[in-house]
Amino acid sequence: LRVSRGFQERLHAWAFAQLERRDATSTQQLLQFLTRWLVKLCTAEQVVTWWLRAVDAANSWSFLLASLPAASAASECDERLHARVAELLEGDTCATPARADAVLLAFAALWPQKVLSQVGIAAWLPLSRRRASPPPSVVSGTLASARTAESAAHINDALAPEAEMARVLAAHPLMHKTKTKREFEQLEDWVLRLEPRLLRAAPVQARLVELLCATWSDRARLLVLCEKFAFKLLVVSETETAPDIASLVTFLRKCPHLGGKHDFLKRQLARYASASTGGGLKLAPLLPLLEAFAPTAEALIDLLHALLYFPLFEMCNFEMCNDVVDPPVVALLYRLLAAEEEVERRVLLLRSCRFRTPPPPERDECVDSEAFEAAATAAATAAALGRPR
Repeated sequence: LRVSRGFQERLHAWAFAQLERRDATSTQQLLQFLTRWLVKLCTAEQVVTWWLRAVDAANSWSFLLASLPAASAASECDERLHARVAELLEGDTCATPARADAVLLAFAALWPQKVLSQVGIAAWLPLSRRRASPPPSVVSGTLASARTAESAAHINDALAPEAEMARVLAAHPLMHKTKTKREFEQLEDWVLRLEPRLLRAAPVQARLVELLCATWSDRARLLVLCEKFAFKLLVVSETETAPDIASLVTFLRKCPHLGGKHDFLKRQLARYASASTGGGLKLAPLLPLLEAFAPTAEALIDLLHALLYFPLFEMCNFEMCNDVVDPPVVALLYRLLAAEEEVERRVLLLRSCRFRTPPPPERDECVDSEAFEAAATAAATAAALGRPR
């Protein structure tokens, strides 16, 4: 369509004014306006400037990814679009691999030479053979709610989700005291639907621990939330370190809604182990948790069995056996075994283990009780000699 320069300027000014008003215009309507009208009637410069402002106003990664192809096509892949998306991705410190991958595929389709120079030919060849996934559906929302929405869906989709979550929690400082029905539903939405990556921030963890330890009216639903929260902290521990496990230890010690703490933790560890993919389950990050809730060798062995020896399928009894390969966990196991006073007790505990500890033994641990007894006696002697008199 050919329109006058004056009409283009008036349309562009009106579109900018709609963004500034922050009215009930939805992000989906913004996307439709861009693809159906703006790219056809306005200049490339006008499309770029409007898109850059619209991305900030919508505060939505799904809108950004869905609108980027149209804005790039209308502006002949203006470098400012690439720079803005790269800046936002770099600022999203907890971006998921799926989001980073979607951005990289979009860049490969729109700016192939730039991506080639950045990743090199070896990484470019498999990337060039992949087709970009269809744009994600835009998370429903309006310009008015872009900076005030509190649902997990909007927080997950925000351009800076960590800052968004901090803002939402700060807006409810007395939630653990007022405890209304609506506030419990809000808490339920956060725990069930927030991406685990958002739990990496220590203030978020501490605030959710405080809320879940409060007394709410629906105890059954509260227990489900406690289980989901504990599992998500375990998932986060795969990529993070002590702070996440410290929060989980604090939560398990403080929360009065869990029933038997050992059995609760055992269920979560079994679920965590069965959900882990690719093998090579790392136990070292879980050491503070095991130390806190395994005061005896029997308790530790029970928790390790939940982590290392579980049914692969719900409908069969086939089980797998792993090595306890992490030296700190092995040291904890033998330290607790050495604390047992009776040699026969140590032998029974060792024979109850359905896992191996490195290095591999020269004899068959399952049948050679003499080797067990000798090892247990040596450990007890070494522990006794090491104690101050």
